[in-house]
Amino acid sequence: MFDLVTLTKYVSILEYFGLFVSSITGFIAVSLKFNLCELMIALVVFLNMPILIFLEIINKNKHSLQLLHYTRSYILIVTSLLVMGLSDVGLGFSIFGIMLSIINLLLGVFNCTTPENLKPQNIEEN
Repeated sequence: MFDLVTLTKYVSILEYFGLFVSSITGFIAVSLKFNLCELMIALVVFLNMPILIFLEIINKNKHSLQLLHYTRSYILIVTSLLVMGLSDVGLGFSIFGIMLSIINLLLGVFNCTTPENLKPQNIEEN
């Protein structure tokens, strides 16, 4: 039904939604006690997450999966570290995002189902 690549893509989309919700809770925390740094972090994540969700949903590329996994891993680790200090919700989603980032990194390293690896190779004996 789902292969590992598709499953990590959809779980990453769920994580992006979680980081978006974390930025909203960051805005709520800033409204209670003003902190410019938390406001800027919440604003950056709030503006970037819908763009990343859209790009993940429309992505149909199957030829450069390794680059996609590395990019997804980098985005998840950076945004998870940013959101970690916003609120308790942000802490939970950031820990999950760090674990998902490691999974995407390992999937980029050890995924051998690319079309280049599945081509039959002609072996000539001398």
